[in-house]
Amino acid sequence: MPGENAILHLGLIKMRATGTGMMALELQTNDDLLTVTLLPFTLTPTATRLLQRLCNYAQQGIFLRGAAVNLDDTCRVQDITLFAKTIYTEWPM
Repeated sequence: MPGENAILHLGLIKMRATGTGMMALELQTNDDLLTVTLLPFTLTPTATRLLQRLCNYAQQGIFLRGAAVNLDDTCRVQDITLFAKTIYTEWPM
C-alpha cells in the first residue's frame, strides 16, 4: 500500500474458520472514531465453506476485530482474505 496516509476501500472479507457458536465482526478506524459492526458469522466444527461478508468501508486505517459472541463459543481462524483497494494516496483537498 502506498504510504500510511492512503485511503483504502474494503469491499469483502473472506474467512475460513471452524468452531461453535457465533463470531462477531467489527471494522474500526485508527482513532476509533468510526466503528461498523458487521453481521456475525455462524461457525461450524468443519470448514466446509468460506465465510464471506460485504462491507463497503472506506477509511484511512482499517482494523478488523473478530470475537466470540457468547462465553461458550469457540473459534479457530485458518485464513483471512481482505479485498482492499487504494482510493487516494492522501486526503483529498
